[in-house]
Amino acid sequence: MPLVSHEWASALSGHSFAWEDLVLSHPPQDWSKLVGWAATHCKHTHQLTLEDLKSGNEEALQKLLACSLALRSLKLAGGISSSPALWSHLLAQRLQHLHIELDTVKQADLDSMSLMQGLKHLSLQVSKPSRTSSVHIPGQLTTLTNLTSLALRNISVAQGIVSDSFTKLTSLQDLTLIRSRISQFDFCFSSLQRLSSLLLSEDHRTGQVLSLPGLGELPTMRRLSISSGLENFPDDVFGMTSLTSLDLGWNKFRMLPDGPYLRNLRELQFQERPSVLDIRVLEKAVHLCLLSLDATHMTYKEIIALVMELIRRLPKLQRVVLLKASYNGEADREDQIAQSFLQLVNVLGEGKSIQFQLEHKWRPLLWSDVSR
Repeated sequence: MPLVSHEWASALSGHSFAWEDLVLSHPPQDWSKLVGWAATHCKHTHQLTLEDLKSGNEEALQKLLACSLALRSLKLAGGISSSPALWSHLLAQRLQHLHIELDTVKQADLDSMSLMQGLKHLSLQVSKPSRTSSVHIPGQLTTLTNLTSLALRNISVAQGIVSDSFTKLTSLQDLTLIRSRISQFDFCFSSLQRLSSLLLSEDHRTGQVLSLPGLGELPTMRRLSISSGLENFPDDVFGMTSLTSLDLGWNKFRMLPDGPYLRNLRELQFQERPSVLDIRVLEKAVHLCLLSLDATHMTYKEIIALVMELIRRLPKLQRVVLLKASYNGEADREDQIAQSFLQLVNVLGEGKSIQFQLEHKWRPLLWSDVSR
């Protein structure tokens, strides 16, 4: 049973039972009552979330974590100044899930997490990223042999190079690197034989051509998302027949090539100005269920024609998402757009329901369910 408290001391003092799932937000200045209560009631807490942690409570935080003998999942949200190096040793063998949002991160912070040998899922985010501060990745995290999921956000990689020691994370299945200023992977992805999901996102204005050596040789890869302002379709992706989900949003190339990567795709997101869309290429994705495209430079009449064509060509399609950044000077009203979408009912056959979603990039514009 979870507990959510905005007035920690008063809320906690009135309860005499233990909590397995504890969420604490807006902590008081004085932690003494909280720590005293936790010594009795947090011995069986499995999941602990601390939000908006104030600075100056590092000692109390250490005592709280030391009391949580059964803790398996910890989330520190809202950006904190307390260094993990001060308390990570307290969770050395217990913790399996760690999500932490720091104001800034140092190499010592990252390396200290290697003490938590039971970690399976690690998510680290910096709320105040600095261009002058960087860390070596993965550093001492290579000792976390049980780690299956790693997510790093707003953490600059030293010299832009991800070290070849990354291959020591042999259990890794899910890797997320967002705004890490990466220019080079100094290892072959095929060494991570269990990797099935990869998300890479950099500043889309840079147009950095990022090589992903050996990625196409991974038979386990299912979900891939690359968003970094790429000028051309990445060669490493072309032959990946194991992909079921591909997100190429916010890149600069406008054409999707025909290739083996389409063979088993269920989801495709391609959200950067597909001014020339070759339906014959998409037709090769015979298993496609979800398609997301940018419709910024299309009139509403062209959008309707496109959707109708997609329905005819892609028999397993269930959802179409079209993004439109502006009205392009058109006088169409939302009710007229809705009427045009509803006309699709007349051309649809029997069998299943398809969702058509037309969105303004800054606000929802239209949601229409058309049944067939």
